[in-house]
Amino acid sequence: MNFSSVKVKALEHDPVKMLNQDISLGEFKDYLRRSNQLESFESYLTEQSKLSDENQEWAYKLIMILEGKEDSLNNDPIRAMKLHDKGLDLRRLGRYQEALESYDESLKICPNVATTLCDRGDVLRDLGRYKEALESYNESLLNIWPHDVMILSKPEEVLRNLGHTLHNRGGVLRDLGRYEEALECLKKGLEILSKDAVIFRNRNIIVCCSKYVREVQGLVLRDLGRYEEALECFDKSLVIYYDADVLSNRSIVLRKLNIKEHCCDEKASQSCDTSFRP
Repeated sequence: MNFSSVKVKALEHDPVKMLNQDISLGEFKDYLRRSNQLESFESYLTEQSKLSDENQEWAYKLIMILEGKEDSLNNDPIRAMKLHDKGLDLRRLGRYQEALESYDESLKICPNVATTLCDRGDVLRDLGRYKEALESYNESLLNIWPHDVMILSKPEEVLRNLGHTLHNRGGVLRDLGRYEEALECLKKGLEILSKDAVIFRNRNIIVCCSKYVREVQGLVLRDLGRYEEALECFDKSLVIYYDADVLSNRSIVLRKLNIKEHCCDEKASQSCDTSFRP
């Protein structure tokens, strides 16, 4: 089949029809390459992947074909996403084992998805299976820069996932009593977030991720008896916004240091806000 540029334009307006017709996608790819339109069409698909589930699905399929990854079409990324979301819902209900099974099913369809691996680590941690949780977080970090078209064009989601994974990986290292490793993980996390502030230019997300990383950092330092450093971490976390858990942990540290709480609270409240600071 010989495709004209007019048909390419038509496909841009209604590409779903193309998937429902008996069209040689291989020949379509060859036409795009010959007419030097392959790169621009891939860019168009990436933009479309930001939209509805239907757009995400056909964009995913077309990009897999254009990249020569037809075998990947045996996987169903939309079904994998739904299984992942089901796992989130089950975890919220406290049905941790079922949530784990749902994440595992999702990963069988689409392996190496960073968000699913991270959330799988969370539920393993809920089940007290800390070593397995750590392995899942490690895998998530290895795959943190996604190649999946559905999230490739959404860097803020990548950044949120990075902060979440580093926060929880540090937490599970603390659960395992590996405090120095936890501190190193959290320190590296803050360095990465600081560098990525330049790349992503989304200060609110950077601040939010940093807040949670500093919170766990404070807990680890408290466990090590390094109370002054722990207090500093909690204070930096509270500068972003008030959090009941952080305030409670801060109070424990203040008692350990024999510091009157109301004196420090007055100072802290002057710099705290209930919203993110840019």
